[in-house]
Amino acid sequence: IEQSKGKGVILVLDGYDEISDDMKKSQFMQNILKSSSLYLSECDIVITSCPVTMPELLSDLEGPGGHVEILGFKTKQIHSYIKSYFNQNGQLAAKLIEKLKTLPSVCGMCRIPVILQIVCRVQEYLGEAGLPHTMSGIYAKYIFRQLIEFIESIQSVNPLIQGVSVTDLLN
Repeated sequence: IEQSKGKGVILVLDGYDEISDDMKKSQFMQNILKSSSLYLSECDIVITSCPVTMPELLSDLEGPGGHVEILGFKTKQIHSYIKSYFNQNGQLAAKLIEKLKTLPSVCGMCRIPVILQIVCRVQEYLGEAGLPHTMSGIYAKYIFRQLIEFIESIQSVNPLIQGVSVTDLLN
C-alpha cells in the first residue's frame, strides 16, 4: 500500500462524528484527510458522518478531487414526516414544526431519521408541555418514557411491582 501510495485502496471511515476531538486533530487523521499526504495520496477515502459535522469535516479536507454528499432529510421531508407521524393531531404536528424553527441545532439533527423519530415520540409524550430545548433534554425525556413503558409492560407479570405506581418506582 505504501509503495503504491494507496492506489486502488478504498479507506472507509465510518462515523466521523463519533470519534473524539483529540483523534480528529491528531496528526494521523490530518495526514489521512489531506490529499497531499505522503502516505495515501492515491487512496480513495469515504467518510460517513452526521450532517452537523460537515462544516468541521470540510475545513479538515484538503486538495482537489473531493466530493461531499450530504444525505438525510431536507426541511420539506422533516415537515412531511412530522405531519405523517401526527396524522391524527395536526395541531401537535404544527406546534412541533414551529418549535423546531426556534431550535436550529435540534432541527439540524432531525435530518437523521432516527433522531426525528425520537423527537416526534418525545413531543407526543409531552403533548402541550412542549419539547425540551436541547438534544440532551430530548434524550432524557425519551429514556424516561422508555423506562415507563418498560415498567408498565412488566408490572402485570412481576409480583414485586404489581400495584406500585410507575412514579414511585422511578423515584
